[in-house]
Amino acid sequence: GGGGGGAATSQPPARRRTVLAMFEDLREQQLVDLLSDWQFVSIEEACRMGRSGTKVDLIVVDGKHNGDKRLYDLRCGLKSRIDANIITNKIDLHALLKTCAPEIIPSCWVINSQSLDHAQIADGEPHIWRPEGGWKGDGVIVITSQKQLLEAQRKLRPKGVRGRAASRAVLSSYLTNPLLLDGHKLNVRLYYVVVVEKGVTRAALLKEGMVGIAPSRYVRGAWGDMTIHDSRTLKKKDYRFPRDYPGGAAAADVFFNRAADVLTTVSRHTAPHVKAYSESDNAFEMLGCDFMVDAATGKVWLIEINFKPGHQQLAQAEQDTLSMVVLSGIHQYVLGYPPPTDRPSCFQSVWPAPGPQ
Repeated sequence: GGGGGGAATSQPPARRRTVLAMFEDLREQQLVDLLSDWQFVSIEEACRMGRSGTKVDLIVVDGKHNGDKRLYDLRCGLKSRIDANIITNKIDLHALLKTCAPEIIPSCWVINSQSLDHAQIADGEPHIWRPEGGWKGDGVIVITSQKQLLEAQRKLRPKGVRGRAASRAVLSSYLTNPLLLDGHKLNVRLYYVVVVEKGVTRAALLKEGMVGIAPSRYVRGAWGDMTIHDSRTLKKKDYRFPRDYPGGAAAADVFFNRAADVLTTVSRHTAPHVKAYSESDNAFEMLGCDFMVDAATGKVWLIEINFKPGHQQLAQAEQDTLSMVVLSGIHQYVLGYPPPTDRPSCFQSVWPAPGPQ
């Protein structure tokens, strides 16, 4: 039925926001389901858009696709990569925190081929040696004497000399009373999302993560046995946080709040150094933070922050679950979508910190 009146005027449909997703570790279909109102484009389509002067609204990449050089020529509104070497380079982060916030990391020394940073090790006193750029624990060893320290230092590459060897390393005091799970040393990996929007940095900690435990039972004093130390290898492939944290939900809540406080401190000191790359107007990154806990005091120590969430080592079902955790964090915290009506928000803001600054 009609009625009178003049000719109807039609408005052109609003342009659907575009997203380029290139995943290795995450699940693209999960993001498709979350962003059902967005238009997904391929890298080839995104390049064509760029040549015509149109920006892709959102670029989310991970894994092997990070090295695709086409991504760094594409102008975009928001990209899942930030210039945050101060956070993800373990040497630079420890050098900063040992000066600005030594209370959140084990005592440490930043070492190069010319300097031990005044490190002195008494015989039998365990320390962890981690070279710069080590991948999946490459080069990580336990050092228990000054002689071993000098041997490790000699393997560092002098500054200005080209080669594959690391030029720097961080030496940290070993936490000899770690929280255990079924007798095994554990660490907790939580996901820390940092956003740079119009030059302003904000950050949050996701409420779910994973628990890594070493293959062999912890034996204090067996410092030469890396299977009691290396909790990245995951003796079991489906430990998650908070579900499997020792002590149950209440203990997990205490741990999480302390970890959030640690990352508030990290954010306070690193936010001035974080920025978007030139090709993106705004940017974010999802980082994997490793924590350990002193079993006697409950103190939470930051071990390192990794540029990948790193859940590939889990069983397939757990990979799917944690992929959804990461993508929900992007959906809710980065893009500002509300959480589903049947569940709470998936993140806790850590920066800007609540209360007076």
